[in-house]
Amino acid sequence: MSDEVQVVHVIEGVNPEVHWPHGRQHCGKYSQETHASLYCANCYCLVCDEPAPCCPEWTEHCKATDTDPTWRAIISEVKKYKGRKVLREFQGGMYAGEVKDCWYCEADNKLYYRVLYDDNDKDDLEETELLRGMETRKQAIWDKIRELTKYFGGRRVAKMFEAKPYLGIVQHCWYDEKDETYRFQIYYELDKDREDVDEDDVFEMLKCYDALLLHKN
Repeated sequence: MSDEVQVVHVIEGVNPEVHWPHGRQHCGKYSQETHASLYCANCYCLVCDEPAPCCPEWTEHCKATDTDPTWRAIISEVKKYKGRKVLREFQGGMYAGEVKDCWYCEADNKLYYRVLYDDNDKDDLEETELLRGMETRKQAIWDKIRELTKYFGGRRVAKMFEAKPYLGIVQHCWYDEKDETYRFQIYYELDKDREDVDEDDVFEMLKCYDALLLHKN
């Protein structure tokens, strides 16, 4: 027999399924079976993993339970794809969007992924369409990186710091997924330092370099 003693602290008057954050299915104030759409101050959406008031699909997500195979599949897919960006061609135009949700269609016996586009339009895609949209976006980013690197790569730039000019050269372009911004790595020859700047900064540094040349001449 183990000599270890487990100590359990019980706080009088506190119900974890009411007073502490919990999934909607475990709410001790509103039964999911009889009042699914209702929620207490500590209810969380099981699908979005956010407080219930923040869930954009609460009319459906309030029914989610981790004991149901379909909901488990939806939760897994949302964790896998939510927030992923896509680029889709439609009627000759390219539309950027973001995966917001996943839902199950009983008629088709399929999962669909709800995408919100930049023009506030929505679309429900099958996984093959979603993956194609993600790949299209990836290819578009690489095409843009090659284009920008070809245009800016090797160009001389300069910036002023504490009234002193620093000369550099644009080495390559890369895409910052977090900020959704194209950035350029600048190599400063004198102090052998490197810096990443955005496109607006590159143009300003090109102007600064040209101004230094004019001043020198």
